[in-house]
Amino acid sequence: MDKLKIKINPIWLLNAFLLVWFLLQLSFLTEFPFMHSDESWLSTLSRDMLVNKDLSVTESVFDVMPRYPHAIKVVFHLVQMAFIQAFGYQLFSVRLISLLCGVGVLYFFYHLFEDMTDSVWLAFMGMGLLAVDVQFIYATHFARAEAMLLLIFVWGLWLTMHWRENHLMRHDVLLGVLLGVGVGIHPNALFVALAIGCVYVWQWYQKKIKFVNLLILVFIVAVFAGMFVGISFIFDGDFIRHYFTFGSTLGVDETFGNKVGGLFPYFGRLFAGESGTYYTPDVRLQLIVFGSVILFSGLVAIKKTTKPRVDVLFALVGIVVGMVIVGRYSQPSVIFVFVVCYALLIGFLEDSRVLRNGLLILLLCLVSVQTIQSVRPYLNSDYKDYLAEIERLVPADAVVLANLNTEYVFEAGHLFDYRNLAFLSEEGISFTEYVEDNQIEYIILPDEMDFIYARRPAWNVMYGNLYPVYDELLDFLDDECEFVGSFTSPYAMRIVRFMYDEDWMVRVYQVRMAE
Repeated sequence: MDKLKIKINPIWLLNAFLLVWFLLQLSFLTEFPFMHSDESWLSTLSRDMLVNKDLSVTESVFDVMPRYPHAIKVVFHLVQMAFIQAFGYQLFSVRLISLLCGVGVLYFFYHLFEDMTDSVWLAFMGMGLLAVDVQFIYATHFARAEAMLLLIFVWGLWLTMHWRENHLMRHDVLLGVLLGVGVGIHPNALFVALAIGCVYVWQWYQKKIKFVNLLILVFIVAVFAGMFVGISFIFDGDFIRHYFTFGSTLGVDETFGNKVGGLFPYFGRLFAGESGTYYTPDVRLQLIVFGSVILFSGLVAIKKTTKPRVDVLFALVGIVVGMVIVGRYSQPSVIFVFVVCYALLIGFLEDSRVLRNGLLILLLCLVSVQTIQSVRPYLNSDYKDYLAEIERLVPADAVVLANLNTEYVFEAGHLFDYRNLAFLSEEGISFTEYVEDNQIEYIILPDEMDFIYARRPAWNVMYGNLYPVYDELLDFLDDECEFVGSFTSPYAMRIVRFMYDEDWMVRVYQVRMAE
């Protein structure tokens, strides 16, 4: 009697894996990583757009700090608005978007590997490595645009590989639309567009596609870019000047030489775990492995130029070139490099049939242990407790001067952020006048402000130059305010290296003239 053979459909197994991964990540969605003010910065603008029914508004939390509307992130905010409507205004709602995008990334990553290697085993191993990587989990638990762009990138990369041997013009249109939508998510869509563009150039060189295919792709993306720029001019007639003025504060106007020179120090900081306000996990293992994989893949590509993984190598070139052009080496952006390098790793090990299974299993175990060690310290209710303490001391409908990380407590338009204070002198406004003009009722002062002011200008990048307005604030607290209460929280300190070093204090004051 023949032995009973049970065949498992890999698609069923894939769907089961994605469901389990999603539910596991959902269980600690708001705990890891620690909440960053970028998340509330973006979501408060989405809420302001929703409340005002106007996509051209700027953040209500910044009334003195110069802000100008544009449409380069309008798609991102439209998605956030839909989730805020569906699930309420909370950190969970906006982080859920990134987590769902992460499921999509893993789905297309599996199919990318399957097309590259023609192996279900390698496809699952490659997807599994990315799924347990701490940097990927970070990106999919972070309410910024990286996860949405990552979904477009992996989806687009898979499509270029999937159509590699049977490319049609309609494929260029579909891919161009996908990349074009990315322009409305975040300016870092440049990374994605250049990466796919570099793959197209390589495939044209290999005679897999025609030059007209590349032209169609560029044209479609350019049409979308032009549309978003055009909408931006409707929002702000001086859009270009304002956009590049803001970009200059982020270093995007540095010389090309300086931008190139900043690339290796950027990865050096990641290797050393150095950070400002962004969570920086231990990724030394990945950086060592990826560095080796890039080196060997480059050497192999010289002899085996027809291999699909060479296409992936060109995608990496596009990502790096995009990072250099922008010149803003932010920690969350490294996830684009990680994704390409995992693809290169699987492609490189495809030929090493003797060693690959053992190496992949070992690497999967090491990355999993590393992730558990990185995530475990943050599986707490610190942020939930932080908001609860503020709710205990301050009414939700009060008008407050506070840090942006308190924003989920208060009603729309009721919070003014400390970043405004550095611009009061430019407007000829005293601190007292600022409080009176905005009818501020409570001031929520974290220890971080004292720390930064005492060490100026080392941390001026966070709130600008607070001299001398911060002294005015302290005098105002003594003369015109009533102390309400205080509590300790790591969220009273946003500089990562110091967050858990000591018990940082948050002090709450009520303005007497607002009583």
